[in-house]
Amino acid sequence: MRLAVLVFVMSIAIPTFAKEQERAYSKSCEEVWTAVKVVAGTGRYRILSVDKDDRIISFAVGGWAGVRELSAHLQGDKQSCTISIQSRFTGLVHHDAPDFLKRVDEQLATKNAAPPPQNSPWNYADPTKNPN
Repeated sequence: MRLAVLVFVMSIAIPTFAKEQERAYSKSCEEVWTAVKVVAGTGRYRILSVDKDDRIISFAVGGWAGVRELSAHLQGDKQSCTISIQSRFTGLVHHDAPDFLKRVDEQLATKNAAPPPQNSPWNYADPTKNPN
């Protein structure tokens, strides 16, 4: 009976450690690296180290419930880029690597958003000056 409980607990616990997530982008690694640095510097994360040459950034997330370390590594060229996120822990409540990748996606989408039209009567800088 004890062996069965131990096997069950280990089957749940082992997948929660040392997770790696990868995502491929059809953008240059320079663009993705910029987005990664912006997201890591938002205040949600504490940057631990940055290697600009190898495009590796390590950061921590968490607070009173525990600090979790993650590392992001980018590989690619001017046309495509793959980001690999390694985290020590992903549990039932914390999904740090997928959350980080989602924020990188949002940052890249924001960067690629179309600028407001120049000949529009709407003032995007000061909405109080827009026509009624």
